[in-house]
Amino acid sequence: MAVSLDQFVHSLADCGLMSIEECRAFIDSFPHELRPKTAEQLARELVAQGRLTKFQAQAIYQNKSQRLVVGNYLLLERIGRGGMGDVFKARHQKMDRIVALKILSAAAMKSPGALKRFQREAKAAAKLAHPNIVTAHDFDEDRGTHFLVTEYVDGENLSAIVKQRGPLSLGRAVDYILQAARGLEYAHANGVIHRDIKPSNLLLDKQGTIKILDMGIARVNEFVGQMAFGSAEELTSSGVIVGTPDYMSPEQSTDLRVADARSDIYSLGCTLYFLLTGQPVFAGETVLQKIMAHREQPPPFLREIRGDVPECLENIFQKMLAKRPQDRQRSMTEVIAEIQKCIASRQQTTGSTSQGPYALDDTVRSGQAKPAEAASQQPVSAVGSLLDEWLVAEPEPVRDPFVSTRSSFLTRRMKRRLLRLAIALGVIAGIALTAAFLLSGRSPGTLVVEIASPNGILEITTLHGALVLQCPASPGTVVLPTRPDKYRVKLSRDGVDLFVREVNVHPGARASIVVNAADAPQPHGH
Repeated sequence: MAVSLDQFVHSLADCGLMSIEECRAFIDSFPHELRPKTAEQLARELVAQGRLTKFQAQAIYQNKSQRLVVGNYLLLERIGRGGMGDVFKARHQKMDRIVALKILSAAAMKSPGALKRFQREAKAAAKLAHPNIVTAHDFDEDRGTHFLVTEYVDGENLSAIVKQRGPLSLGRAVDYILQAARGLEYAHANGVIHRDIKPSNLLLDKQGTIKILDMGIARVNEFVGQMAFGSAEELTSSGVIVGTPDYMSPEQSTDLRVADARSDIYSLGCTLYFLLTGQPVFAGETVLQKIMAHREQPPPFLREIRGDVPECLENIFQKMLAKRPQDRQRSMTEVIAEIQKCIASRQQTTGSTSQGPYALDDTVRSGQAKPAEAASQQPVSAVGSLLDEWLVAEPEPVRDPFVSTRSSFLTRRMKRRLLRLAIALGVIAGIALTAAFLLSGRSPGTLVVEIASPNGILEITTLHGALVLQCPASPGTVVLPTRPDKYRVKLSRDGVDLFVREVNVHPGARASIVVNAADAPQPHGH
């Protein structure tokens, strides 16, 4: 319900935005015939002259001014929304400091113990002080509202930049990845794992510095059984929310609790791929398809899409995306060292001495399409400058100096033909195995799981203990094509099993089960 002019003025005063005297003086500053006569007119004029933000004016006009003040902070505008709640740009009323304020939703705090877990994670994150990590300042409560206060970064996240302007140049992408790796190296050394590295959690400020967002907080999303990766956009076609799977390591999809520093390495490698190509590593129409691709499909080759990627960087990327954590780099320190070694090798080849910002027009080999530049006015480090200079000094045709002498007889065309042959043989083998499976008379079945009890962890295993699926549970239906077998379906929360049932999946048939902690019916097939 809209407010009157007098109510609007008093609400401004109650919020500390303007005193009643200041409001009267503002109104009287207009010629008599142009003075605002309604709350809406006054709101429009205050916004036009920068005295109020649109967000504030709308809140006061809708008689919701009490929501503009949280503790010592005055909300200025909403800047984000995620699985844990809304994020606002705010100002400390006494210190006049601009901050980012995350207000935790009531749903996020519903799970028993979640608030204590969040406080513990926020306390650990607050101890981190690094130029590439968004600093956590405070965690507090006001009239039942819990909120986290962090450094405000005036900039954009890398996901938005790439989606708006296209893939980054090679030098810029590697520069940003190195900055993020240094922040993660510091966090890991202090016992904090991110668990949700992705382009939208990497902010680029006006000085060209990468800042890692939500350091140490992502685990709480997993704990409360909501969007494990903070996005309200990712839903399976069946309605089960499991977050953004494009950057999730294979082991995280198997067990949400096993993530360690090597999981962040995998996610950072996926982020590098997105920055250079503008697309995720694996395509898929559903969340489940993407999760299975991360677990089973080999990673694509960067050099098949971006010919300007040197072979040593390709090798680093492939190692970061190894399926088994033990096959990846052992730490972010090792990732950084490998990238720096790659840069030094190229520097030795070209004799480059460039240390400053680079010209964007010189970032692509001749004869190749120039990728759209995402941040043309942002300063960058000497790392990016050096990588782009490599390409200027290497016009086509020329033998790729990153191809070792031992394998130099293999041209790029020959390598691609061999790769296609290997893929074709793999497809033929897969078809043969599938045919043998079907001819054996055991055609696949379908397991349909309807989730009626939200907030928990859904786990599907065989009776032998082999994990088929594990994800946060939300109301909806999971349709899972699978081998005929007997499966155990379990719903747990805070380490307590709320629902456990077994179900048989027969060849060519569907088996359905309703997961309801309060009233769990027996499974039935049809």
